[in-house]
Amino acid sequence: MDPNFASAYLLLSIAYLNSGDDSRQKELISKAFALRDHVSEDERLSITGDYYQFVTHDLGKALDTYQVEARTYPRNAGPHNQLRMLYASKGEHEKALPEAQEALRLAPRVGPFVEVVVYEYINLDRFDEAKSYAEKAFSRNVAVPMLHTQLLWIAFIQDDHSAQDREIQWLAGRPEKVQSLHLQAYNAMMHGQRCKANELSQQVNEVARRQGLAGAQGPPLGAVDALMGDCEAPQKDLAWLCGDAAAVRLKDEELAKDPSGDPDRVDLVYLRGLAGLRAGKGAEAAAEFQKILDHKGQNWGPFYSLGYLGLARGEALAGDTVKAKKTYQDFFTQWKDADPDMPTLIAARKEYAALK
Repeated sequence: MDPNFASAYLLLSIAYLNSGDDSRQKELISKAFALRDHVSEDERLSITGDYYQFVTHDLGKALDTYQVEARTYPRNAGPHNQLRMLYASKGEHEKALPEAQEALRLAPRVGPFVEVVVYEYINLDRFDEAKSYAEKAFSRNVAVPMLHTQLLWIAFIQDDHSAQDREIQWLAGRPEKVQSLHLQAYNAMMHGQRCKANELSQQVNEVARRQGLAGAQGPPLGAVDALMGDCEAPQKDLAWLCGDAAAVRLKDEELAKDPSGDPDRVDLVYLRGLAGLRAGKGAEAAAEFQKILDHKGQNWGPFYSLGYLGLARGEALAGDTVKAKKTYQDFFTQWKDADPDMPTLIAARKEYAALK
């Protein structure tokens, strides 16, 4: 009805962000930004902050804009949620949590604000507090189905099989099933179960297709294969997952061109660990893989279990055989139910046997 309605473009961009369609989200926030002179000051600040964060990736300007909005409109929960999102994108979860809590204090019945508090507790490895927040929301009849997805995430992290079964069953007949399947696929990858991971990934894609969720695709089959150690013919953009030296170097150069975001995002840390192993720098590689293992909530997934293997290889390369043996054993525990023909598992067993 009004093609110049800037705030409608802003809200639609958020909807696409939540559905995982980043390109459509950027297109819409750019439209809102072009029309920002036709809205209130509060809306203009929200639009401007989102434009800097998601389109130009100027996180400094985005931070300044959100902080001005929070000071100018102290009863508005929105800028605190936007600050939470920005801090989280930089990996600064200690700063993100209080912003999430403030947004929830200002709007206690807004379900997604409960969700992001739980999300930040998980990223900080504060799992009991995360579960407590979710249960409090349920007791207040705050309807947030995504909380069940987060409880499933925690159940996988804590290896709580009864909780896993309960949450998977609850999500089975609901639209959020796609997130449940996605988590199940990543859990299978974490434990070296390639066949199960690929099957679940295909289910994710089918459910996402039916629901029109363009950004909710499952793990690419090639990525699953590469992470499991099947590196016979990895796709060009996935070869770095196999530790290919040239591919690792190219991936590192590519990422260096975009310094925005979290420098300790798990795939980046894993990449630096692989680069260290390739360069023969065992101690440096081990330090990178240890970063992954230090934050299970934030890094849970296939990179987490493979972090044990990377750490073991780094320790062995650095000459610390005693530590390496124990870390290899920790990896084997993670992959105790792995498909027996996984090349990564076969290689790890040979390396372990060769340790003196």
